[in-house]
Amino acid sequence: MGTIQWIILNSLGWGLALAVGWLVGGGLRSLTQVFFSEIIGLGVTWLTIGGITGLAMIALLNQRIPPESRTWQLQPQKTRASTH
Repeated sequence: MGTIQWIILNSLGWGLALAVGWLVGGGLRSLTQVFFSEIIGLGVTWLTIGGITGLAMIALLNQRIPPESRTWQLQPQKTRASTH
């Protein structure tokens, strides 16, 4: 099940990231007429796809690893209530 979800999330992520990057890069290029604007758009694309696929990977791993096996998960700290 996780493989199919990864393929779908990765495909949707690339589609969204390319659209966002093109809008940023193309928009800046049309405003400034400077090629560097397209490089900024490419950077936005890579940051977007990295964020989307990173979040998707975390979500898929959380589904596959039982909560008691997650050593990296933050556990709530039990503190004593103050009597002041």
